[in-house]
Amino acid sequence: VPIVAPEDIEIHLAGWMPDGETLVAFGGPPVQTKMEIMRIQPGKPRDVIHVEPGAISSARVSPDGRWLAFDSTATGVYEIYVLALSGPPRRIPVTAAGGTAPLWSADGRNLWFRRDRAVMSVEIESTATTIEFGDERKRFEWDAAREWAIAPNGDILGMEPVPGAALQREIQLKTRWFTELERRVR
Repeated sequence: VPIVAPEDIEIHLAGWMPDGETLVAFGGPPVQTKMEIMRIQPGKPRDVIHVEPGAISSARVSPDGRWLAFDSTATGVYEIYVLALSGPPRRIPVTAAGGTAPLWSADGRNLWFRRDRAVMSVEIESTATTIEFGDERKRFEWDAAREWAIAPNGDILGMEPVPGAALQREIQLKTRWFTELERRVR
């Protein structure tokens, strides 16, 4: 079943809700900063749950489906925010020194994000209605410029751009990255 947004909205997926039938998406008119965060179900009208005053480049639903982490230019630079997906929409700041491309750990207890070359994380404590963030922690530096993901076992997977390549035509999967790093440092 195709899911289509109105003609004037460019749409990007943020993830599935735990019910397996509802998508969370974000989008807005091209070349504008105001973005909508919405729920979409086949055969139903879209449900706008938040209008963000800034541009969003990335958003992800938490593993339990209660929260949405996203980056936004609402303050003039990209920062990371979290929004409750039930109850009154309340945007909660996570960063104050910049951040993009948020990712949840599989257990939902850490939120990872990029800040320039740095890969950062914050620990999370949440209840059914509240969420709190620990201090930001720089984990390592990485030039991965395309996509990245956190595997269920905690491995970080990403696509690094091939120097000088116009098109990415090959994917190399590197496993046990931290083990290799520790071996080289010793």
